[in-house]
Amino acid sequence: MKDEKEENKNFLLSSLKKNFLKEFSLLREGIENLASIALTKKQREILMYISNLERVTVFTRLAEEISEKFEMPKSTARWNLNRLKKAGLITAGNKENKGIPVSLTYIGKIVARKVYIDNIRENKFVSANVTQFVDTLEFKNMQKEAIEEELQLKML
Repeated sequence: MKDEKEENKNFLLSSLKKNFLKEFSLLREGIENLASIALTKKQREILMYISNLERVTVFTRLAEEISEKFEMPKSTARWNLNRLKKAGLITAGNKENKGIPVSLTYIGKIVARKVYIDNIRENKFVSANVTQFVDTLEFKNMQKEAIEEELQLKML
C-alpha cells in the first residue's frame, strides 16, 4: 500500500514536471517571438550591446555611450533604453533610485540570446559590438540552460 502511494506520488510529480517544462518552453518561445516582432532593429542592437557590457554602468552614462556608438541623439538613446525597460528586458535606476546599474532581466537574456541566434541563422552581419557576446559567461550559462531544457523536453 505504501509503495503504491509512493508510485502515485512520483507519477504525479513527474507529470507536473513534464507539464511545467512544456509550458515553460511555450512561454519562452512566445516571449522570443513577440520580442523579435516588437523590437526595432536598433533596439535589438542596443540589447545585444548591453548584453556584451563587461562593466557596470548606470542609465545616463549608458545612454551617452549608445548615443556615440550608434550615432544617434541622446534623446533617442534614452527613448530606446526606456522602451527596453518598459518591455521588462532591462532594469535600471530612476529618478527616485539613482545609481542602480543597467542589467538584463531574465527575459532580456532570453531575448538577447534569441536575437544573437537569429543573426547567426540568417547569416546576418553581426556588428562588432556584439561579437564577443558569445564568449561571455552569461551567454555560456544561457546556452547551457537552453540545451538542458531542450534535452528535458525531448525526453518527455
